[in-house]
Amino acid sequence: MILKKWDIEYEVIDLKEDGINNIAFDLPSAVSYMYEAVNKGFLILGGDIIISSQGKFFESDDNWYSNKKIPMDTMQDALNYLSRYWKNFNIKNSEWYITVVLGQ
Repeated sequence: MILKKWDIEYEVIDLKEDGINNIAFDLPSAVSYMYEAVNKGFLILGGDIIISSQGKFFESDDNWYSNKKIPMDTMQDALNYLSRYWKNFNIKNSEWYITVVLGQ
């Protein structure tokens, strides 16, 4: 599915069929989306890690949040978390995706 936001198109996954009322990004798209959001003055409040396994999507127990009030500081929290997660991800035969929560 295509999400058009800020004149940019993002390829996202609609998670409704798997019982999750959200969309998920791959890692490069999530980072791009978050940078655009921060440039528009939005805070990155947090996000969830979504696991894809055997053609289904599941919410994992992995997530992050930021209580900071400066958009770029919230982006840095997100990048720090996602970097650590990427280095430690070890579920075989699975892929992971990211949901993002924005605030003002």
